[in-house]
Amino acid sequence: MTAAALLSVLPSLCAQNKSESFTVGNVTFKMIVISSNRSFKMGATIEQREEAMPDEFPEHSVNLSEFALGETEVTQGLWRAVMGDNPSLFQVKGPGGEELPVERVSYDDCLRFISKLNSLTGKQFRLPTEAEWECAARGGTNALYAGSGAPSVAWYVENSQSRPHKVRENGWGSEFAQISGLYNLSGNVAEWCSDWKGPYSEATQSNPKGPSSGTERICRGGGWSDVAWRCRTSSRSSHAPSYKASDLGFRLAMSMTPTVAFYRNPIVHGEKKAGTLELVSVELTEKSTVLSCSWLGGNSGSNCYIDRAAFLRDRATGKTYPITDVQGITFGPEKTYVGDRRFYFSLIFPPIPKGATAIDFIENSSSTWNMTDIELK
Repeated sequence: MTAAALLSVLPSLCAQNKSESFTVGNVTFKMIVISSNRSFKMGATIEQREEAMPDEFPEHSVNLSEFALGETEVTQGLWRAVMGDNPSLFQVKGPGGEELPVERVSYDDCLRFISKLNSLTGKQFRLPTEAEWECAARGGTNALYAGSGAPSVAWYVENSQSRPHKVRENGWGSEFAQISGLYNLSGNVAEWCSDWKGPYSEATQSNPKGPSSGTERICRGGGWSDVAWRCRTSSRSSHAPSYKASDLGFRLAMSMTPTVAFYRNPIVHGEKKAGTLELVSVELTEKSTVLSCSWLGGNSGSNCYIDRAAFLRDRATGKTYPITDVQGITFGPEKTYVGDRRFYFSLIFPPIPKGATAIDFIENSSSTWNMTDIELK
C-alpha cells in the first residue's frame, strides 16, 4: 500500500482516537484510547509472509477489549521525573534531550518504573500485551510497517545515523501519528511487552496474554540498529527479563477495565486451584449494573456456579447490591463446566451510583474478589 493510499483510508480507520494526559513533576505524557479496529488478524498475514519468520505463523484472529497506549515511547524526561535518574546511553544535554526515548532498561526495570508511576498517579499503568501492541501498530490496515508499506516510516539501521531520535521525530510517520495519535511503533527503540515468548495458535483468541511462564519476554517494533524487516508490525523478538540495550525501551499501556487472576476464585466450587477470571466490561444503566466476564478454568471437573448470596459492595459506603441474575451460566452447582475451557457470562446487579471507585465482589463471608480502581462514570 502506498503512502498516499494509506493516508486516504486512515482517517476512517483511526479517526479521532480519544486521549488523556497525565503529569508527573513537570513532564506531561498522553495515553491514546484504542477504541476501534480491536478485532484483527495477527501474525504472518498475507502482506507479511515474504519476510515473516517461523514464529510469526500461524495467522490468527484476535479480539481485544478497549485499552489505552502511550502516544510515544517513554521518554528520558518522564523516566527521570519518576525514578530520579537516567540509565540511557544516548543522553543529550539541553533542549530536546528529555524527548529522547529512555533506553538501556530491562523488563524488570520497566516494572519498577511502572510501580512507582502508579503510586504517584493513582492509576494502573502497565506494559502492553503483544496483541495490543500489534493491534495499535496495524491501526486497522495491512501495511508492513506502522503507517506505511515502506520502512522509511521507521528509524532503523539505514537512516538512524546510529542513534535513537526524539519520540516525535519520525519523518513521514508523523502523518500517521497525527491521525492515530501514536508515534514510532516501528523503529527508533524496540519496546518491551508483557508476554512471555511462546508459539502462536490458530484458534481465535480474546485478550491473549501469552504463556503463563517462560524464559524470555517479547519485544516489538524494532529499533535504530535493526534491519528494516525487524520493524514490521508482525515481527517478534524476545530477551531475558534482565536484558538491557541502547536500542530497547518501552511504551505504557492501561486497561479500560481491570484484569484479575487468583488461586482461590469465589466463582469456582470444589477445587482450590482455580483459573483466571477477566472482567471484560462494566455497564451501568438506570435499571442494572452488568459485569461482563470471561472465565478460563484451571482444573477439569471443577463445578462453576454463582452463589445466590453473592453481592457487590461499595467499599467507600459499605452499601451492598445483591446479585439478581446471571446470563450465560446457571445458578447453583447443578450445572458443571469442564476446566481448561473459556466461556463468557454476565452478572446482573441493581444499579450502582456513578462515582463508585472500589467495589468488592463477595460470594460469601470468607471469599472476596477485590475489583479495585473501577471508576464508574
